[in-house]
Amino acid sequence: MSANNNFCPCRTPWQRKWLALDVHHPKIQTTADDVEAFCRDFMKNSRDQPLFVLAGSNSSGKSHAARAIQRWCQHLGLAAFGQTWGKTPGDVYVRWPEAVDEFNKGNDAAMDDYRKADLLILDDIAAVDDRFKTRTHVAKLCQVLTHREDYRMFTVLTTDIQPESWREVFDQRVAERLFSHARLVNLFGVPSYRVR
Repeated sequence: MSANNNFCPCRTPWQRKWLALDVHHPKIQTTADDVEAFCRDFMKNSRDQPLFVLAGSNSSGKSHAARAIQRWCQHLGLAAFGQTWGKTPGDVYVRWPEAVDEFNKGNDAAMDDYRKADLLILDDIAAVDDRFKTRTHVAKLCQVLTHREDYRMFTVLTTDIQPESWREVFDQRVAERLFSHARLVNLFGVPSYRVR
Protein backbone atom coordinates (compact mmCIF):
# COMPACT_ATOMS: atom_id res chain seq x y z
CA MET A 1 0.00 0.00 0.00
CA SER A 2 1.40 3.42 -0.84
CA ALA A 3 1.19 6.48 1.35
CA ASN A 4 -1.47 8.33 -0.65
CA ASN A 5 -5.17 9.03 -0.35
CA ASN A 6 -6.10 5.33 -0.22
CA PHE A 7 -7.42 4.69 3.28
CA CYS A 8 -8.73 1.39 4.54
CA PRO A 9 -9.67 -0.01 7.95
CA CYS A 10 -7.28 -2.11 9.99
CA ARG A 11 -7.04 -5.82 9.25
CA THR A 12 -8.79 -7.51 12.20
CA PRO A 13 -12.09 -6.90 13.99
CA TRP A 14 -10.16 -6.27 17.26
CA GLN A 15 -8.06 -3.58 15.58
CA ARG A 16 -11.09 -1.95 14.00
CA LYS A 17 -12.96 -1.88 17.32
CA TRP A 18 -10.17 -0.75 19.65
CA LEU A 19 -7.81 1.24 17.43
CA ALA A 20 -10.17 2.60 14.79
CA LEU A 21 -7.24 3.87 12.73
CA ASP A 22 -7.41 4.52 9.01
CA VAL A 23 -4.55 2.67 7.37
CA HIS A 24 -2.96 5.23 5.09
CA HIS A 25 0.61 3.90 5.33
CA PRO A 26 1.99 0.34 5.72
CA LYS A 27 3.47 1.19 9.13
CA ILE A 28 -0.03 1.86 10.49
CA GLN A 29 -1.10 -1.74 9.86
CA THR A 30 2.18 -2.99 11.38
CA THR A 31 1.46 -0.81 14.44
CA ALA A 32 -2.07 -2.21 14.71
CA ASP A 33 -0.69 -5.76 14.57
CA ASP A 34 1.86 -4.97 17.29
CA VAL A 35 -0.72 -3.25 19.52
CA GLU A 36 -3.00 -6.28 19.25
CA ALA A 37 -0.07 -8.63 20.03
CA PHE A 38 0.94 -6.54 23.07
CA CYS A 39 -2.63 -6.57 24.38
CA ARG A 40 -2.86 -10.33 23.84
CA ASP A 41 0.37 -10.77 25.85
CA PHE A 42 -1.00 -8.49 28.56
CA MET A 43 -4.25 -10.46 28.75
CA LYS A 44 -2.31 -13.73 29.06
CA ASN A 45 0.19 -12.14 31.48
CA SER A 46 2.95 -13.26 29.12
CA ARG A 47 6.00 -11.16 29.93
CA ASP A 48 8.49 -11.98 27.17
CA GLN A 49 8.23 -8.43 25.80
CA PRO A 50 6.54 -6.35 28.51
CA LEU A 51 7.84 -3.01 27.17
CA PHE A 52 6.09 -1.50 24.16
CA VAL A 53 7.70 1.60 22.62
CA LEU A 54 5.93 3.67 19.97
CA ALA A 55 8.32 6.15 18.36
CA GLY A 56 7.21 8.58 15.69
CA SER A 57 6.62 12.13 14.60
CA ASN A 58 3.73 14.20 15.90
CA SER A 59 0.30 13.05 14.66
CA SER A 60 1.57 9.66 13.50
CA GLY A 61 -0.91 7.78 15.72
CA LYS A 62 1.35 6.73 18.61
CA SER A 63 -0.57 8.50 21.41
CA HIS A 64 -3.86 7.34 19.88
CA ALA A 65 -2.60 3.75 20.05
CA ALA A 66 -1.41 4.18 23.66
CA ARG A 67 -4.82 5.53 24.70
CA ALA A 68 -6.54 2.65 22.89
CA ILE A 69 -4.50 0.16 24.94
CA GLN A 70 -5.64 1.87 28.13
CA ARG A 71 -9.32 1.93 27.03
CA TRP A 72 -9.15 -1.76 26.14
CA CYS A 73 -7.61 -2.64 29.52
CA GLN A 74 -10.19 -0.63 31.47
CA HIS A 75 -13.12 -2.03 29.49
CA LEU A 76 -12.38 -5.70 30.01
CA GLY A 77 -12.61 -5.89 33.78
CA LEU A 78 -12.21 -8.79 36.18
CA ALA A 79 -13.96 -11.50 34.17
CA ALA A 80 -11.47 -11.24 31.32
CA PHE A 81 -8.35 -11.08 33.48
CA GLY A 82 -9.45 -13.37 36.32
CA GLN A 83 -7.81 -16.59 35.14
CA THR A 84 -4.40 -15.18 34.23
CA TRP A 85 -4.11 -12.22 36.62
CA GLY A 86 -6.40 -13.22 39.49
CA LYS A 87 -7.54 -9.58 39.66
CA THR A 88 -8.34 -6.63 37.46
CA PRO A 89 -4.97 -5.08 36.58
CA GLY A 90 -4.55 -1.42 37.45
CA ASP A 91 -3.31 1.05 34.88
CA VAL A 92 -1.79 4.51 34.99
CA TYR A 93 -1.66 6.86 32.01
CA VAL A 94 0.42 10.02 32.25
CA ARG A 95 1.89 12.46 29.78
CA TRP A 96 5.57 12.72 30.70
CA PRO A 97 5.67 16.56 30.53
CA GLU A 98 2.95 16.61 33.22
CA ALA A 99 4.96 14.16 35.34
CA VAL A 100 7.98 16.44 34.96
CA ASP A 101 5.87 19.39 36.15
CA GLU A 102 5.00 17.40 39.29
CA PHE A 103 8.65 16.55 39.91
CA ASN A 104 9.53 20.24 39.51
CA LYS A 105 6.96 21.05 42.22
CA GLY A 106 8.61 18.50 44.51
CA ASN A 107 5.77 16.00 44.25
CA ASP A 108 7.55 12.66 44.03
CA ALA A 109 4.57 10.61 45.26
CA ALA A 110 3.62 9.84 41.67
CA MET A 111 6.78 7.73 41.38
CA ASP A 112 5.11 5.06 43.55
CA ASP A 113 2.14 4.93 41.17
CA TYR A 114 4.48 4.59 38.20
CA ARG A 115 6.39 1.76 39.85
CA LYS A 116 3.32 -0.19 41.04
CA ALA A 117 0.88 0.01 38.11
CA ASP A 118 0.24 -3.30 36.37
CA LEU A 119 0.16 -1.30 33.14
CA LEU A 120 2.00 2.03 32.94
CA ILE A 121 1.57 4.27 29.92
CA LEU A 122 4.04 7.16 29.66
CA ASP A 123 3.07 9.37 26.75
CA ASP A 124 5.45 11.83 25.09
CA ILE A 125 8.66 11.03 26.93
CA ALA A 126 11.16 13.68 25.93
CA ALA A 127 8.62 15.67 23.98
CA VAL A 128 10.47 18.55 22.40
CA ASP A 129 10.60 20.54 25.58
CA ASP A 130 13.43 22.06 27.60
CA ARG A 131 11.89 20.71 30.81
CA PHE A 132 13.20 17.24 29.98
CA LYS A 133 16.80 18.33 29.57
CA THR A 134 17.76 18.13 33.23
CA ARG A 135 19.58 15.07 34.46
CA THR A 136 17.09 14.82 37.33
CA HIS A 137 14.24 14.09 34.93
CA VAL A 138 16.31 11.55 33.03
CA ALA A 139 17.21 9.91 36.35
CA LYS A 140 13.52 9.70 37.33
CA LEU A 141 12.69 8.05 34.02
CA CYS A 142 15.58 5.63 34.49
CA GLN A 143 14.38 4.71 37.99
CA VAL A 144 10.89 3.95 36.72
CA LEU A 145 12.13 1.92 33.76
CA THR A 146 14.69 0.01 35.84
CA HIS A 147 12.11 -1.00 38.43
CA ARG A 148 9.62 -2.06 35.79
CA GLU A 149 12.25 -3.96 33.82
CA ASP A 150 13.45 -5.78 36.95
CA TYR A 151 9.91 -7.01 37.62
CA ARG A 152 9.00 -7.47 33.93
CA MET A 153 6.03 -5.11 34.29
CA PHE A 154 3.93 -4.05 31.32
CA THR A 155 4.88 -0.57 30.13
CA VAL A 156 3.93 1.50 27.09
CA LEU A 157 6.01 4.52 26.09
CA THR A 158 5.56 7.01 23.28
CA THR A 159 8.25 9.38 22.07
CA ASP A 160 9.00 11.66 19.16
CA ILE A 161 12.74 10.98 19.48
CA GLN A 162 14.35 8.77 16.81
CA PRO A 163 15.73 5.52 18.33
CA GLU A 164 19.24 6.27 17.07
CA SER A 165 19.19 9.46 19.20
CA TRP A 166 18.05 7.87 22.48
CA ARG A 167 21.57 7.60 23.92
CA GLU A 168 22.19 11.28 23.24
CA VAL A 169 18.80 12.66 24.35
CA PHE A 170 18.36 10.39 27.35
CA ASP A 171 21.51 8.54 28.36
CA GLN A 172 23.01 5.10 27.90
CA ARG A 173 21.07 3.55 30.80
CA VAL A 174 17.67 4.74 29.58
CA ALA A 175 18.45 3.81 25.97
CA GLU A 176 19.43 0.29 27.02
CA ARG A 177 16.15 -0.12 28.90
CA LEU A 178 14.14 1.12 25.93
CA PHE A 179 15.73 -1.54 23.73
CA SER A 180 15.63 -4.36 26.32
CA HIS A 181 12.73 -6.86 26.16
CA ALA A 182 10.88 -4.29 24.07
CA ARG A 183 8.55 -4.39 21.13
CA LEU A 184 9.56 -1.26 19.18
CA VAL A 185 7.22 0.35 16.66
CA ASN A 186 8.85 2.94 14.40
CA LEU A 187 6.25 5.35 13.00
CA PHE A 188 8.72 7.85 11.57
CA GLY A 189 7.86 8.57 7.95
CA VAL A 190 4.12 8.10 8.47
CA PRO A 191 2.16 11.08 7.13
CA SER A 192 0.35 13.11 9.76
CA TYR A 193 -3.25 12.21 10.55
CA ARG A 194 -3.93 15.94 10.87
CA VAL A 195 -2.77 16.77 7.35
CA ARG A 196 -4.72 14.65 4.87
